[in-house]
Amino acid sequence: MMNAEKQQERSQSANLTPADYVAALPDNVKRAVRMSNFDSSIAKFVYLEKRYCAIEIRYRTDNDGTFSCNMAGPDVSFHSQIDCVGLDFWKKDPVAKSNFFELVTVREGTFDFFFGDGRETLHCGESALLNPNLSHRKEYPENCELVEILISTEMMRQLVRSVEREKGVPIIQSLNMIENSDLSSEKIALFFRPSSDDRIFPLLSSILSELAEKQPGYLSISAGYIERLVSALFDQSLYSSQLSRRKVSRAEMIFRDVNLLLEKNKYKLSGGEIQKELGYNKDYLNRIVKTYSGMSLKEYCDYMKMQRVAAMLRDTVKSVNEIIEEMDFSGSSTFYRQFKKFFQTSPDEFRARSKG
Repeated sequence: MMNAEKQQERSQSANLTPADYVAALPDNVKRAVRMSNFDSSIAKFVYLEKRYCAIEIRYRTDNDGTFSCNMAGPDVSFHSQIDCVGLDFWKKDPVAKSNFFELVTVREGTFDFFFGDGRETLHCGESALLNPNLSHRKEYPENCELVEILISTEMMRQLVRSVEREKGVPIIQSLNMIENSDLSSEKIALFFRPSSDDRIFPLLSSILSELAEKQPGYLSISAGYIERLVSALFDQSLYSSQLSRRKVSRAEMIFRDVNLLLEKNKYKLSGGEIQKELGYNKDYLNRIVKTYSGMSLKEYCDYMKMQRVAAMLRDTVKSVNEIIEEMDFSGSSTFYRQFKKFFQTSPDEFRARSKG
């Protein structure tokens, strides 16, 4: 597996893609952050394992382009920087969803953030708090530098409770509103704009320094700085906050219905069964699913079913035969063939690796 130095060497080659970068990540990092369909130009899904508290990703879209990444958690310590990746590496992100809160701060330039039926532009010093499962897309102009801190839902709620105790500021209501907006007909994100001189750049520099140096105690220190950062953003004397509401498109509502139907039926429905249940034309439904997942309806159903299988292998002690029966596979040969296709390994090896 390539280390950070080899990734840097690889970055000098032409036509580097996000998929190239992900393929080179160490196994422990891949287990911490699962990226599905990352090489698609249409959509990506990023899952942060809840035991990991924060990840810092920094982009600088200058003439050559720089991407640096720090990952911090009890079981992973990883830093990588790749240069000369070119603007196409991030010029226009695909639609993305995740299971964590994403705190984005612009350190230089501007960038455009699309969600629902509209767009928001963030300028230097401004921040956005994006809720889990918020489908969104970013477009980066040249000379833009961002810091993104990815915070698990569990950690975010701990931070909010701590800030409320210390400051007496009722911010949990805003957090609940954006967290639950995925189930409504609106998409909601929270934006922060400094009232005077920006106060969080020193905090960001301290966080990045701790993550890069990884001295003893850096996780606790970083968490403390992140708590101060959240406290500063919700301080009305320093920042004005605004909930931005966008209507959900009809297509996104239909894609959500597909996912709710799959979840209700424990991911055992076929594409044809979903089409019959929802009553939409096959080609129309395929186009919608393709837009939001990069896959056909059949491929998406197979993908979600195998993700359910993977979760059962990781989180339960059920035998492979029990899983095959519970998930309604037509036979063991079909199951093993599909599993190999999705995970490039056997179920037993997958389970052993996930426990390790």
